[in-house]
Amino acid sequence: MAEITALTNDLIYELMCRRVLNDTDTSMLFGDCFSRMRASVPPFLIGDVFPEVYFEFPLKGDPFGDVSILYGDLDPGCTIDSDYAGDCNAMLGAYSVMRKENHDASCGFELDTSSPVPGNAAVHFEPYSHTDLVIPFCDSIGARSYGELYLKAYRRLGPDLTPSFFGVFRGRGDAPLRVCGYIEKPLQKLLCEGSQNVKKIFDKKGFGSYNEDMLRQISEAMNTAPIGVDYQMDVYPDETLGDMFSLDIALLENASDAVRRSLSDGASSRVISFLHKYGIADDRTSALSDIAASFAVPDQKKDGSSAVRTFIIKPAWIKVRWRAGKLQNAKCYCRLKSFLI
Repeated sequence: MAEITALTNDLIYELMCRRVLNDTDTSMLFGDCFSRMRASVPPFLIGDVFPEVYFEFPLKGDPFGDVSILYGDLDPGCTIDSDYAGDCNAMLGAYSVMRKENHDASCGFELDTSSPVPGNAAVHFEPYSHTDLVIPFCDSIGARSYGELYLKAYRRLGPDLTPSFFGVFRGRGDAPLRVCGYIEKPLQKLLCEGSQNVKKIFDKKGFGSYNEDMLRQISEAMNTAPIGVDYQMDVYPDETLGDMFSLDIALLENASDAVRRSLSDGASSRVISFLHKYGIADDRTSALSDIAASFAVPDQKKDGSSAVRTFIIKPAWIKVRWRAGKLQNAKCYCRLKSFLI
């Protein structure tokens, strides 16, 4: 009987990419990006535990693919050898220390693989309520001003829309700060009750890039959400809010068969119906059930004992976005997750 050797993070990722290739028309979902998505991620798969990986793709319009990588615990001294990574050693070192005392914090990268020429990956940081971590983290990427901007947005948008995480486009001093937060259940219920409640929140926070159609659509979209919702807004260096507002609507279940049922005739199907009603998705939504998969292979623990490694590939979030009051094409974020049992 052949001896089982521990799977590396690179091989874990490759197995999932092969599964996606086998189950879906990658050119329909990702255009010509999939080969770059497959090749560019392995240098970012640092740490002892496979990080969370997300494939992003549009549900209408020209296909493309981006990839996000989010970390849990990291040991000091981790490095990334990639043209997408930029100068990130100080960031990884600072984060590894922060994470030891703040186990709910996380950080990561978003790789824009739509272009054959790599650019610096955007940086994500999720401090939740640990606002004392914001300035040290931003100092580690040479973006202290964005840390200060986030703290101002944190005070401005709370308590209704209290941010939990943010994204920084490194090397672009005029770029907005992407501010994101989870909409709590009481507010979600309130926003579901009518567009006037959406308007009150926007007016209270100083966001004016809306019209009546957008307010009604937001309330309707909130009503389709089977579980959680988070929001995203842009804050510019002069503290003005951009004209973009988006909702990430979480889909149900982990196992592939449950995903398929939910997308076809379950709670998540209401989200899909909303997308088609407003023409912000096409027949690519049918591929969401195709890409969903769960499987397992033999693996080995650190101590050398045998184990089973589970793989889950799951459409996790649907992004519904407005710009200057107008609905944009929807996107999907598909989670690639792997763990030992």
